[in-house]
Amino acid sequence: FQLSYLRNYDGNEIDLVLKRAKEIILIEIKSTTKVDSHDLKFLERTAVEWGAKAYCLSQDSIQRKVGTVLCLPWQKGINKIFE
Repeated sequence: FQLSYLRNYDGNEIDLVLKRAKEIILIEIKSTTKVDSHDLKFLERTAVEWGAKAYCLSQDSIQRKVGTVLCLPWQKGINKIFE
C-alpha cells in the first residue's frame, strides 16, 4: 500500500488515501458515535470521480451505506479493508 491524504484548495480533506496496484481506497476517520451524511459529501464525490472505494470508520456501532460510502465501526472497517 501507498499511504497519503488529500486536501483541496477549499480545505476539504480525506484522512487516508490507500493505493495498491490500480486500486484506490479513500477513508474518512471520525471520532463520533453517529456519522452525519453531510460530513461525507467530499469523500463520496471524490470516490465517484476517481472510481475509488470509500469508507468512513468511526465509533458508530451501526454499519450502513451513505450514498457510495460504506460506514463501518472502525475495528470492523480495518478488518474489511485489509482482509
